[in-house]
Amino acid sequence: MSLNLVMPFSPCSLSGLPPRMRNLCTKPDLVPQELKAPSKRSVALPMKCVLTARTLETDIPRRSANYQPTVWDYDFIMSLKSDYTDGSHTLRVEELKNYVRHLLIHPSGELTSVELINDLQRLGVGYLFEKEIRPVLDTIWKENDFEIEKDLHATALQFRILRQNGYYASIDAFNSFIDETGSFKAGLCEDPKGLLSLYEASYLAFPGETIMDEAKTFSRRHLNNLKGKIEPRLGEQVDHALELPIHYRMLRLEARWYIYMWWKQLGVVEKLPFIRDRWLESYLFSLSKTFEPQYGYGREVLGKVNQMITTIDDIYDVYGTIEELELFTDAVDRWDTNAIQHLPEYIKICYLALLNFSNDLGFDTLKEQGCNVIPYLSRKWADLCKAYLVEARWYHNGYTPTLEEYLSNAWISISGPVVLVLGYFSMRLKVTKEVLEGLENYADLIRFSTTVLRLCDDMGTSTNELARGDVPKSIQCYMHEADVSEPVAREHIRGLSNEGWKKMNKEYVVGNLFPRAFADAALGLARRAECVYLKGDGFGHSDSEINAQVMSLVVEPIPINGI
Repeated sequence: MSLNLVMPFSPCSLSGLPPRMRNLCTKPDLVPQELKAPSKRSVALPMKCVLTARTLETDIPRRSANYQPTVWDYDFIMSLKSDYTDGSHTLRVEELKNYVRHLLIHPSGELTSVELINDLQRLGVGYLFEKEIRPVLDTIWKENDFEIEKDLHATALQFRILRQNGYYASIDAFNSFIDETGSFKAGLCEDPKGLLSLYEASYLAFPGETIMDEAKTFSRRHLNNLKGKIEPRLGEQVDHALELPIHYRMLRLEARWYIYMWWKQLGVVEKLPFIRDRWLESYLFSLSKTFEPQYGYGREVLGKVNQMITTIDDIYDVYGTIEELELFTDAVDRWDTNAIQHLPEYIKICYLALLNFSNDLGFDTLKEQGCNVIPYLSRKWADLCKAYLVEARWYHNGYTPTLEEYLSNAWISISGPVVLVLGYFSMRLKVTKEVLEGLENYADLIRFSTTVLRLCDDMGTSTNELARGDVPKSIQCYMHEADVSEPVAREHIRGLSNEGWKKMNKEYVVGNLFPRAFADAALGLARRAECVYLKGDGFGHSDSEINAQVMSLVVEPIPINGI
């Protein structure tokens, strides 16, 4: 049967396709009407589709992932508007920004400066004051004076702020808090604020910094012992940190929670309402910018690439036969429309959508720099499909790989490299020979970020994925290899993830291959994994906690009046 495609498809004709395949085919913004050949962008392929029984090959048994329907209605999402985009708010926010700039340029003390930077960054508006924040951090770093009045809170906070902003801060900053046995002084257990700051700082450790491991163990133990014995508001912050540290949290979600905590600080609203206004209004303004057209390109690209990835993932995980998957993998590897001749019709649809999507990205500014993005993207898509095929063969052969064997493939099959490489080009960052080599060869920062993504995904989703017939994940591989229980295996995988974070921390601070914006994106990918999979499968389940968090962030207004 010849390929005969025209979009949009009739919903009834798509009933045999996987759920995300149906979504891909019925969203006009995801698959345009005219699918274009990669080598001839101006020539549309004349296609019209009638998906018959033969087209879907219904005589072949097909599995189903049984995904729940999405809770996000497309029209509802597109209807979201912001009340903070008119001219009056723009003028007001400039006044507020000028006020904050004054506080940064004329601080009342070094600790005050660090705490102000911490507040701004936790509220998600630190990037608005990058030019003012950098000189402050430069001065603190050059002076190298961490032990402000020998105060644990001040030292730990300063250490964390420097490292999370890309400055090398030495662990020697904590020497004055260590006793003659090499342990943290027992008297520190009576300083809950200092312990909390030390605990947060410990997550900025580099590999081999054992004193930071000791800091984490020491502070966590005593913070747990202090539960119910400290001021309630501080106790809530402790619970929040012990659930997941700042460094692992998504910045926007953390900002929303941090605003909530500001309301509960004694005296802030009653005595210093102008501070509330400045923080909150700047936050709301920065959030409203995400709905502006000039910021929509990267959001649109990543939204489409995630849809494409989940569609292809479904085909490999639950829908396609090994023979079909081998044909599809070979076609992607060849990146040629001539490769579709022997593909099943449903795979042709996905394959042509992939070619069209990748070629429609444009990247005109990169073309001006002499960079042809398509070869880089096509190789990343091919690597992803090859990794998917490895796992499909494992499943169909009933094979359980060793943990090392699994991870050597799984950091690619989690799709992080495709997302990051495409994300780099979408960010319109400068392209150099060194950067292209780093993207091509999956530089350490990319490997570490996507490995953490994989491990977090496994910890949150492996139970559900096994139930629907997926390949064993890292937890099951380690259980099988080491003959241990699931709790022991989960602890081991959590440890591997933490080590991955340490490697990322070091690469972020001492590595200089990529621009800082891309390094932030790589850390952001790992943070997303930590938050989305913290309490299970936050991606594949419509009733997960992450949905409520997204609602609180972009839909439900922050109640300013009456607070």
